[in-house]
Amino acid sequence: MINVSALAEDVGLPERKIKQICRDHGVKVNKGNGYYLINEEDYFNKLEKGSRVEKKRTLSKAHQKKMMEGKAKKN
Repeated sequence: MINVSALAEDVGLPERKIKQICRDHGVKVNKGNGYYLINEEDYFNKLEKGSRVEKKRTLSKAHQKKMMEGKAKKN
């Protein structure tokens, strides 16, 4: 595990860009109050392979309306 600021310095990118890359590729991170640690091996492996996390599903307005109507009927 490596601190995000150390990795950003090594790679030459800003910290926020490193965090964005981690989110996009699903890299294992350990974050808490005042620290953000990245699994360095996982980071470079996933970048090398070009892995991407699937986009979250979005509901159409019609489908969302049906769901809300069903929920209202249930109550």
